[in-house]
Amino acid sequence: MTNEIEKKETPILKYFEVVIGWAIGYLIVKVFGPLVFFIILIPVLIGLFFPGWYLKRTNINSSLIKGIAYSNLITWFLPPIGLMTSIATFGFSSSEKIENRRKYKKLAIVGIVLSVINSVLGIILGLLK
Repeated sequence: MTNEIEKKETPILKYFEVVIGWAIGYLIVKVFGPLVFFIILIPVLIGLFFPGWYLKRTNINSSLIKGIAYSNLITWFLPPIGLMTSIATFGFSSSEKIENRRKYKKLAIVGIVLSVINSVLGIILGLLK
């Protein structure tokens, strides 16, 4: 048996990488954060406001609601627009005036998930350039 003492060295390089990573992340949020915030905030507010306003009307056009709901299958390619239509569809699905509420809720969830995945992939690919 050998009585060698194993020396545990602190991985300074790992700490350095973590600090640099946090600094880069902070700068990205600081520089691009407000722009991304407003690009996402405005469509989300429209998506939240429109169903409530439209469903208060006495004359509701179901083809408009169907058009908004099924446009989720296309608009997720542009994440802010996809979020707007998905949130609007989710708002329509919570109303008792609408038929097929479960189908609209499923379409809204699919649209939100695809929009978020598309935006995250866009950010990752933009950072890799």
